[in-house]
Amino acid sequence: MAAMRKKAVRFSAQDDLCLLREVVAQNPFSDKGKWATVAMEVTSTVDRQGFDVDTRRVRERTILLLEQFKKSDNDAAKKSGTNEEVGGKEELLQEILDLASEEEIAKETAKKKKEKEESKAKEMRKRAMETLRPEVSEGEPGPSSCNKTSVIAYLSEKAQSEQDLRKEELQLEKEKLKLEKERLEFQKEERRQQLEMEKKEKSMMFKMMQALIDNVNKD
Repeated sequence: MAAMRKKAVRFSAQDDLCLLREVVAQNPFSDKGKWATVAMEVTSTVDRQGFDVDTRRVRERTILLLEQFKKSDNDAAKKSGTNEEVGGKEELLQEILDLASEEEIAKETAKKKKEKEESKAKEMRKRAMETLRPEVSEGEPGPSSCNKTSVIAYLSEKAQSEQDLRKEELQLEKEKLKLEKERLEFQKEERRQQLEMEKKEKSMMFKMMQALIDNVNKD
């Protein structure tokens, strides 16, 4: 018997906000494995029966929202949420676009650096081979000790190049970790403020309802 297909999950405006906050917090563009964490956090946060999303669903939903945002096609979002929700969604989407762009730039920079180093190493090997296989004219002596000196110089230059590349990679990784730490701190503070605001709103709603009940009882 064929397995039953999983029922599609629909996202509300609030669900989208929850998803986008997690994407910003986890930054799955730098680590694809973080999509699983995003799915788990969103599923546990959205308190609605039957709401269960997997890695593929949150990734596809995020991509769809980004495409709509880039095309400035937010009519559907505006119809399904308040102005405050729409504004918050646009800010989060812009931040996510910035994260994705940063990762693309980092990957392109790393790719170009690797190509440059490979080209340099190839040229150095070529020069070394030319030195090891000199053209010997009739009556001239064969390869001398100068060839050995050239090989040693090549190996030394190669080792220095690899060492410099490693230092650059370590520095880049250090800067990346620093930026990630600052981003997480910012997100932590933003969440704290959001929770504080929600707490105040709930308290105000409770007081208003209590006052309304008291007025009804007096009548």
